[in-house]
Amino acid sequence: HTVLPRFFLPAMAERKAKQDKPAVPFLSLPNLASPTLGAHICFVTDEFFAAAQNMLKDEPAVWREGVYTEFGKWMDGWESGRKRTPGHDWCIIKLGVPGAIKGFHVDTSFFTGNFVPRVSVQGAFLYDEPKFLKLWRSEMGNSANEADYEMIKELQSEAWQELLAPKDLQPGFKDTCNHYFPVQTDKVCNYLRVNIFPDGGIARLRVHGTVLASFSTHTARHHAAVDLAAIEHGGTAVGWSSYDFGTHPRLLLMPGRGTGMFDGWETARKSKRPPVLTPNAHGQLEFTDTDFVIIQLGTAGVIDKVEVDTLHFKGNNPESFLLEGCFAPKVALDAVPLSPQQASSFPWTTLVKRSKLSSHSRHYSKVEDQRPVTHVRLTIFPDGGVSRLRIWGAPVDTASKL
Repeated sequence: HTVLPRFFLPAMAERKAKQDKPAVPFLSLPNLASPTLGAHICFVTDEFFAAAQNMLKDEPAVWREGVYTEFGKWMDGWESGRKRTPGHDWCIIKLGVPGAIKGFHVDTSFFTGNFVPRVSVQGAFLYDEPKFLKLWRSEMGNSANEADYEMIKELQSEAWQELLAPKDLQPGFKDTCNHYFPVQTDKVCNYLRVNIFPDGGIARLRVHGTVLASFSTHTARHHAAVDLAAIEHGGTAVGWSSYDFGTHPRLLLMPGRGTGMFDGWETARKSKRPPVLTPNAHGQLEFTDTDFVIIQLGTAGVIDKVEVDTLHFKGNNPESFLLEGCFAPKVALDAVPLSPQQASSFPWTTLVKRSKLSSHSRHYSKVEDQRPVTHVRLTIFPDGGVSRLRIWGAPVDTASKL
């Protein structure tokens, strides 16, 4: 028989480690520095080799073998030139939504001989954005000039509160590229200063935290309906049965419609699914198992309408869904994700009875129950993918409920 050369042999799939709790709890929280939420670079001292805005991309960093630009090797991240003047490089980021930061994920993927050796982060809450910050455009080849430095002095960013003291980073190999730094502060920030010592490259920066959401504008408008589950309004995924294929339950709450199957929540096929599917007395297919996700709303509210969007899920959408709600205490970060047993202990009531789902479509359901809720549980039958979940309703004063 013929033995194939090693490079022709297909790579086997790696078994995913089973964990009851995520190794890094803050990764379950929203990324406040996501450009999908509006985060962007406002200022950078030097981005000669690669633009600082790349560092905020939602998608993982990639390597392009043999690709060069007029400035040097193409890199997917922020890379400054080799420092040959006093000081160190740094940049200012406006977060997509203000929030209390609980942790940083700094990724140096593919920056092996050019990675940043040390990094620190400072933060502030600015009520008024200086005009010059709105004018900055993050582009490869840029470096700040004397006039830029003179304007940025107004921020006094070097005096902002230190959120992350200088930490060592490792080169961007697969086993050393990811760095997770928890943050012990409740300070709410909408701007960050990222300091790199003294220069080099970072592939990605994720800023995970709890969103500061204000509903005063909405409540002033006679309780106009808002998406109570939206990330920008403080919605958070706090429990789930599983997630697979690079997706995550928190993506259900992102702005806009999904951009692909990777931009949503998808679970694997049930290994113990029935060999032959049969309908029950109500015409619904019988399944022995289901998947679920629990969303903690940004604030308590009375739900008027629900939207379940299966955009991009064409051969892998759930057969149907059920939505329940309850009024319960806020879930602490160290309790995320809730176990199925903890989730079952909540006082759930049905908001939308089991309803059919079709592929690649929006589905709207009216909610008749007008009791305030703080959490919703979306159950899908039996598995599959959902792109977005919208919980339209009116915020309520929780004190009146309690």
